[in-house]
Amino acid sequence: DAEDFDCAVDAYTAGGNSQKTAGTRTIQGFSTDVVDGNPKLQGEPLFDMYAAYYEDDFYADTFTLGACEGTGDFAGIDTPARIELCIKNAAYLNTWMYVVHELEDAVGDCLNGDLTDNDGGPHAWDEGWAFWAGSLEGEAGTSSGQLGYTLAQKRCPQFGTCTGESNVEGTAVANAKLLSLFNTGKSLLQSGDCAETADVILDIVPQMTLPLLQGAIRYFYLADPTSPDYGGAKAEGELWAFALAILPQVAQCDATAGAMLRDNAIGPLATGGYMQDGYRKVKEAVEGTYDCLGLTCADVGGYLESGSTKVYVTGMEPCVDSFGASSSSGDSGNDDDLPPWVAATISLLVILLLLALIMLCLVRNAVVGAFGAKPANAAAWGAVKDKSLAAGADVFSEEAKSVDARSDDALTASEKLRRHAPCFSTFGANSSSGDSGNDDDLPPWVAATISLLVILLLLALIMLCLVRNAVVGAFGAKPANAAAWAAVKEKSLAERADVFSEEAKSVDARSEDALNRL
Repeated sequence: DAEDFDCAVDAYTAGGNSQKTAGTRTIQGFSTDVVDGNPKLQGEPLFDMYAAYYEDDFYADTFTLGACEGTGDFAGIDTPARIELCIKNAAYLNTWMYVVHELEDAVGDCLNGDLTDNDGGPHAWDEGWAFWAGSLEGEAGTSSGQLGYTLAQKRCPQFGTCTGESNVEGTAVANAKLLSLFNTGKSLLQSGDCAETADVILDIVPQMTLPLLQGAIRYFYLADPTSPDYGGAKAEGELWAFALAILPQVAQCDATAGAMLRDNAIGPLATGGYMQDGYRKVKEAVEGTYDCLGLTCADVGGYLESGSTKVYVTGMEPCVDSFGASSSSGDSGNDDDLPPWVAATISLLVILLLLALIMLCLVRNAVVGAFGAKPANAAAWGAVKDKSLAAGADVFSEEAKSVDARSDDALTASEKLRRHAPCFSTFGANSSSGDSGNDDDLPPWVAATISLLVILLLLALIMLCLVRNAVVGAFGAKPANAAAWAAVKEKSLAERADVFSEEAKSVDARSEDALNRL
């Protein structure tokens, strides 16, 4: 009722439970405090992005106070929707952005060389965690709070992104990564490594964004009138709130996806009704921004059926990461591990290469047999050049070693190739004397077969290079939000093409030389 909203406005604007050095801290102050006449957070990349998108330096207060008082865009909306917007805007617009501010503030103190400012950089960094977790969580993180930590804990069993064995129990993966990253940043600040700490912020923000994104996806479904689980005004209010919290980042990554999210989730702009394009289509559009946001499909997961650990709501299954998608920032695992598809592809290429080499051995033996079975009538046939079998074996052995070495460089599979070395010892064996033909001439079918094998080998090497490039992209990419974050190192496609071209020419030359000798 009205009294409840009045109480919410008082708590938001006056506070009373969070004391600081001078006065009382308020949630409203997180977004309205000014320094020298400018917003306190101005100049921080993420805040500047949000303020520019909403064309309002005080956007968080505008949306929160408007929802709590029922003014502006929130005038006349249903009470269940207003309640959700009033509470969630305070937590996920005001407080969420202030967490990032505390981290930026800590790095600023470090760069200024004054770790005593604001009680030292590490203190400001700790405040960031305090505003992420809130005072109700306690040391163990009991998920009884109202802020970002609790949101991640609520979403992880719904999306299968918890640390437990079934993925629906235990700590949210996002919270586990965040705690590790916060501890890393604190240690770096204490060591005076300011630039390295700034890089940690780039890893923290995607994990903070993750539960907001999961919240939006959940309500794509629940706020869609065509959904069998349509939640009415309450679900529409939650959709609106979560969309406000992620919309600037989504739009920065993909303007088209941002426009679809806006027109389907933001009340006054959803002129055709909430989720007019359907939850599947909106979800698919937003999924296209994951890599830019610094996340993967595996990070986000899919919306599970209630009580299930494996069955997803129809149309809400996890997406599949594309080749070269950036790995989740802040990953506590080993960055050297290859995705299963990469390992499987490399294994297949190695097997194909080995089969090609074995076939080459067999073809060579067949050729030797074909040219060594001439009539043995020495009187009818002139004496022919007697080739030394040992010398022929030695020559081919050297060629085999050269090809082997090139294969080692490309596939790092020397041990597997060596297993097939015995077949090389038969090359050139049992060549019968008395052959009046040219030993160096090959029948057309043999030449064609060898050419085909060489082509297959080159294709295998080319595929391996492509896979390697995909892996480099997967493990070397930072969040691609250039307008919000510092520019990352770009690789020159032309340079990579030149390098690959030279490598291909080198392999081709070696193959031709081997065939000529054969």
